[in-house]
Amino acid sequence: MCKVTPISVLVLSLALLPLRGSAQQILLTPHQRNVLNSKFINEASSASPERLKAILAQGAQIEGKGPDGETALMQAARNGKIENVKTLISLGAKIEFAGLVEHAFGYTFDL
Repeated sequence: MCKVTPISVLVLSLALLPLRGSAQQILLTPHQRNVLNSKFINEASSASPERLKAILAQGAQIEGKGPDGETALMQAARNGKIENVKTLISLGAKIEFAGLVEHAFGYTFDL
């Protein structure tokens, strides 16, 4: 029979700590993360908000950038996907006004 001590409880708690939490803790290789982020960015212009949430749950990064520096929020804004823009913002996408204007309308300006 195993004796339960405060130390054994602490060790077990620390060992299980990474298992508790959100889907944000999905372990992916850098290549897998890049592929998933690219898929997420591309889907932002055509998929439903539910599909975007599902890709995020797989481990995509809300602020992940494609090779051209574009985020999913920029892609959704440029393609007029208002529901996706709202969803991405509600999920924590950062709004970079100048970047959104540049990608949505094709011109830049200094704030």
